[in-house]
Amino acid sequence: LGLYMTGVKIGYASSTETSDRSYGAEKRINSYNLLNLGLLGQDMKIVIVSTTWVAKSKPLRMEMKVESAGRIQQVVARFTAKNIDLEIDNTGSRSKKSLKLPSDAPVVDDAITAILTDGSEPGTIKSFYVLDPMTVSLVKNEVKLVGSRKLEWKGKTFDVTAVEVSEPRATTTAFFS
Repeated sequence: LGLYMTGVKIGYASSTETSDRSYGAEKRINSYNLLNLGLLGQDMKIVIVSTTWVAKSKPLRMEMKVESAGRIQQVVARFTAKNIDLEIDNTGSRSKKSLKLPSDAPVVDDAITAILTDGSEPGTIKSFYVLDPMTVSLVKNEVKLVGSRKLEWKGKTFDVTAVEVSEPRATTTAFFS
């Protein structure tokens, strides 16, 4: 997926899914995200690499690595019936943390994929939590399957499915064809 802000490409995201029985999983999802941004007049590059093992649409284990400005943060998350147990290595500084699993919405690897693959109808709005590897916290996402529409981009028109994701930091619209 190309990532754009006000029409300017700022990065991309890619994801692959494979069958994997490790950790009691059914599948493994590998994701790569690259962001090239400007922050307060300075260039900023962020690379996020993650692997998630999933069974019955629930994450069992996540391994995430965030690289930016010479710093590396690695997070290993193990999901239990009630908690997410985390091991964090922030450029050599190691710590542990436990997060209570929320009861009001499921934790998913990717909120957009969750609504696109669960049989939801256009107009459906659902909530999901996503584990943020930078803040090592759960971020609640409200996701709306907008549905089919036409998208004009660089002089061409495309038939797309639109998905809108609102979370505390931003609202994003994703277009799929």
